[in-house]
Amino acid sequence: MAQPLHVKLETGDRRIRVERAASDGCHREVWEFSTYAAERGVLVLDAYDRQSRPSRRHKWRPSTPLGFAYQRLEPRYTTIKAEDVPLPADVVEATKQAFASKLEVTSLTRLGSSNFTPPRPRARRRSLRSSARRHPGPRCRRRTPASAG
Repeated sequence: MAQPLHVKLETGDRRIRVERAASDGCHREVWEFSTYAAERGVLVLDAYDRQSRPSRRHKWRPSTPLGFAYQRLEPRYTTIKAEDVPLPADVVEATKQAFASKLEVTSLTRLGSSNFTPPRPRARRRSLRSSARRHPGPRCRRRTPASAG
């Protein structure tokens, strides 16, 4: 029988951490998902690790000597390939539910920004060189053969 999952939203709701502890309380698996691509409907697996501890009084330690077994952002510390990371259906479902629980549908006026105006597009700046070519002033007079003499 699968153990219950513990789901946490971390660091400003940008990461979802799913943990499954073994019945003895000394082993667990941890999946970390990033929601940075959520506007495209994608939750990305950032890290996976198996952790253990000698007893319940000790803190969790990574099972691999280099830390996480899989880290998307630090591939040099990864000991397994992304394709080999176990991703059970209940972990995927718990991650989706945690992400859906933080979604909120509202209007801008309810957020307290009733006088919201969208930012104006910035005017395109022209370089001084191009404007000097178009509008020659007294400093940029061209010499003619008659005035050169």
